[in-house]
Amino acid sequence: MTLMTGTAFAQSLTIIITPVLTRIYTPGDFGVLGIYTSIIGILAVICCGRYELAIVLPEKDEDASNLILASLLWTVVSTATVLVIIIIWGEWVASILKSPAITTWLWLLPINVLGLGLFQTLNYWNTRFKNYKRLATRQITQSSATASAQLGFGFLTKLGAGGLIAGQLIGLFIATSFLIKKFTIEDYVNVKRSLSVRELRKVAAKYKKYPIYSMLPSILDSLTVALPVMFFAKYFNLGITGQYSLGVRLLSLPASLIGAAVAQVYFQKIAVEYNRTGSIAAIVQQTCKALLMIAGPFCLIIMLLGPWLFTFFFGSNWTTAGEFSRILAPDIALRFVASPLSIVFGAVNRQEISALWQLIALVITSASLGLSLTMHDAYRSISFLMVSDLLLYSLYLFLIFRVSGAELKNIFRVAK
Repeated sequence: MTLMTGTAFAQSLTIIITPVLTRIYTPGDFGVLGIYTSIIGILAVICCGRYELAIVLPEKDEDASNLILASLLWTVVSTATVLVIIIIWGEWVASILKSPAITTWLWLLPINVLGLGLFQTLNYWNTRFKNYKRLATRQITQSSATASAQLGFGFLTKLGAGGLIAGQLIGLFIATSFLIKKFTIEDYVNVKRSLSVRELRKVAAKYKKYPIYSMLPSILDSLTVALPVMFFAKYFNLGITGQYSLGVRLLSLPASLIGAAVAQVYFQKIAVEYNRTGSIAAIVQQTCKALLMIAGPFCLIIMLLGPWLFTFFFGSNWTTAGEFSRILAPDIALRFVASPLSIVFGAVNRQEISALWQLIALVITSASLGLSLTMHDAYRSISFLMVSDLLLYSLYLFLIFRVSGAELKNIFRVAK
C-alpha cells in the first residue's frame, strides 16, 4: 500500500496530462516514442545482468552489497557496448524499422542505459530493506519531473517525439539522483566496508543463474513486448504504431499502479518465506485472487466503452487507440495477473522454466503477427495478437502454479 500510494500519484498524473499530450503531440510522435521505449525495454533487462534482482535474496547484507557492485559493473559494460553499437549500426537500425525519425534519438540510449542501471540497482537495494516510503517518494519525483518536462518541451519547443523521449529521460535521472543521495547518506559507508574482489566473485558465482537463465527469458519477454511495436512501424506507419503504443500504455497503467508494487513486495515476501519454510503456495494463491478481482472489472469497462473513452479524453485523433484497446483488454487483464506472479521462478531458482516459456512466447507471437500480414489489416493483426497472448499467459499461470504448488481451485474456494 505504501508503494501503491506513490505509484497512484504517479499514474494519476500520467492520466491527467495525457489528454494534453495527445493534443500537442501527434500519433506519429507517440509512434517514435513507442519504438524508443521498446528498445529501452530490452536494454533495461541487459544493463545489470539481472544481478539487481538477486540483491533482495542473501541473508547477509555483505553479500547484497557485493551484488550491488556486480550490478553496477555490468551496467558500465552495457553502457559502453550500447554506445559502440549506436556509433556503428545506429542508422542501420533505423532503416530496418523504416523509421528515420528515430535516428536522432538513438544517441540518448547509452545515457538511458547508465541511468537505468543505477536506478534498478538502488531500487532493489531499497526493496531489500523495505524502504517503501523512499521508493514511493521516488515514484512521485519521477512522474512529476517527466510530466513537467514533456509538457514544457511540447509547448515551448518543436522537438516533436524528442520532447516525449527527453522528458522520460529527465524524469529517470532526477529520480535516480534522489536514490543516490539517500544511498550516499545512509548506506554507502557500510556497503563500501563489505566490498572485496573475493566476495564479489563468490556472490557472482552463487547467483550466476540470474545472468544465465533470468536474463535470457527477460530479453525474450522484452522482445515479445517490443515485437508488435516494431511490426506496426515496419509494415504499417508511425500513426498506427502510435495508436497501438498509447492504447497499450494506458491499458498497462493498472499493472504499473498495482502490479509493479505487488511484484516488489511479493518478491521480498516469497524470498523470505521460501528460505524459512520452503512453502509459498498460500502467498501465490492470495496474490492471484487479489489480482483477478481487480483485472476483471477493468477488462469489462474497456471492452464496453474503450473507443468512446479514448475519443472523449484524448481527442478525435485517438479513436483507433480505443478500438485497439477494446480488442486487447482480455489479453492485458490476464497479463496483469500473471506478470507479478512470475517472480516466483526467480525466488525458487527455477528460471529455466521461465526461459522456456519466453522462447515459446516469442515464437508464437512472431508467428501470429506473421500470419496476420496476409490480411493486410491492423485490426486483424491486433486480434491475432490478443488470441495468441491469451493462450500464452494461460500457460504461464499454469507453470507458475505448478512451480509454487498453488492450486487454482483454492483461489475460488477462498473467494466464496
